Order: sequence, then C-alpha cells, then structure tokens
Amino acid sequence: MEQQVSREELEEINRFTRRPLLPEEVYTFEVVLCNNDIDRDWEAFEAPALHKLASLFIGKTGITDHEAKAANQRARIYRAWVEEEPDRLTADGRPYAALKAKAYMVRTAETRDLALEIDGGIKKEVSVGCAVGQARCSVCGAQRKGEGCAHRPGQRYQGKVCFTLLGEPTDAYEWSFVAVPAQPGAGVVKHWSKKEESSVEELKKQLAAGGALRLTEQQAANLALMLERLEEENQAYRRAVKAKVLGGAPGTPGSEEQTAFAHLLDKLETREMELVGQLLEKAAGSAIEAPQTMVPQNVQAAREGEFFI
Repeated sequence: MEQQVSREELEEINRFTRRPLLPEEVYTFEVVLCNNDIDRDWEAFEAPALHKLASLFIGKTGITDHEAKAANQRARIYRAWVEEEPDRLTADGRPYAALKAKAYMVRTAETRDLALEIDGGIKKEVSVGCAVGQARCSVCGAQRKGEGCAHRPGQRYQGKVCFTLLGEPTDAYEWSFVAVPAQPGAGVVKHWSKKEESSVEELKKQLAAGGALRLTEQQAANLALMLERLEEENQAYRRAVKAKVLGGAPGTPGSEEQTAFAHLLDKLETREMELVGQLLEKAAGSAIEAPQTMVPQNVQAAREGEFFI
C-alpha cells in the first residue's frame, strides 16, 4: 500500500539517486521479504540471519520472476528491519520474526500501472534471492553441503519435522515479484496493528471454545493460506509415496502390470499406499526408501550455495 513519503525517508531514497527526487516523483510501499518460518521447500532462516539480511538488502533492486536483467528492474529497497512477534511461533516452535522493507519507484508512465497493481493487491507476493554460508539439518545439525546426513527434509523424526536451517548470509542478490512464493507470508503489506493481526494460537483458542467461529478478513486470509499449504504438502507427499511404491512393484516402468498397479494405487488412501509399500518391502526383502517432498537432487545440488525463498 502506498505510504506518505517523509523528509527522512526521502533522504534515505536520495542516497541511491543521481539527483535529489521530490516527494511527488516517488512511489513507496512496504513489503515482507521473508521470515524464519518453515517454507514450502522445507527451509527456514535462523533469526540472526534475518538481521544480517536486513543490512544486505538495503539498496537491492526489485525485479520480476528472478529474471536478472536491467529491463526487468522495478523498484529499490531503501530501508529494512526485522519485526518480531513474541506471541507468534513458527511451525517448529521458535519465536516468529519477519524481514520487512520499504521500497521506492520513480513515478513514470511505465511504473503507473505497476503502482496501481500493487495498490490493488495484484502484484503482492515476493521472493528473495540470496547466498548463505550455513545450511544445517534441523534434526542433527549436520551441514547439507559436505557432511550430509540420513535425515530427509519434510519427514518426521521423533515427532518433529525435519527441515534445513539457513544461516550466515553472505550476499543478497535481489527480490522479485512472483506468482507463488516459497514463503506464503512474503509480499506487499498494508500497515497493521497487533489487535488486527490474529495468530494461529488465537484461532485454536476460538475453536476449542466451541460454538460459531467468527473470522476477521485477516484471519480468513491466514486460514486460507494455511489450508492451501497443507493441501499442497499432502498432494506432494502422496505423489512421492506412489512413486516409491511403484518403484518396488513387479514389472518394468510403463508395462501393463505397472500401469494397472498405478490405477489401483490411485483408489487408495495415502496411508493404505504406505501399507502396500511395506508389504512389498517385506516380500522383496529390501527397504523401500521413505519418500520426500524436497526438490529433486539434481536441482538441489545446483542450489546448494544459492537460495530463492
């Protein structure tokens, strides 16, 4: 949402210009770049990493879809900070924190439509491109690059989900407007207050109390995002289970036997498919590797040093 440009902010913006801009020449907006919660790629920033990124993102350009070319530049960050919410926890129980920033664009005929789309909520979701020095397993602390471990991101070990903790950022490349960010909460935001922002815990309390559940617009949006994420994760896990079970089934890929078996699996619940996999494992005398919802290994290897969140 467009904000009134103060004299102090204008001075911050003019650090990046060749000549001082006037207030009427500038369009500004606030954006959530990323947070420390577990994202769709089963990665999460450590809280100290957000503070480091806050300084690294000052002056960084905003583009579209991570296409790094000059013609694709849209805005530039002039202020960044970390905002903590003591009453809100991440999915794994850590205090929630978000990296927020203010960006500016020069008002031109070309940027007019983009400004309208930002104000209208069309251009909203963002993703960041950065490099980190540490990527650790949340279960055992092993470095993903070099050391490695047997723990699979997205799987549960002793009741806790495994993910990759990202720390010690070394560079911030850019931030982009995207259609589907890895972090559901990243994007252009309006000003808000603690009273207006409802946490997951507050929704749980209302559900536990029974009776009708009344949701504010913000609560409904948060709940919709959570349900969307759960559905995506469930479908990804189901596809992974099916692939692993088919890999241990008799017949060659593409054969009539495997095709018929695949149709049969489609009629089963995910848990039932897992049981079929266990039966095949016992019959074959070898373990069927547990499925994962991570990106493919060849893609992961290419992204070891760079993260698009």
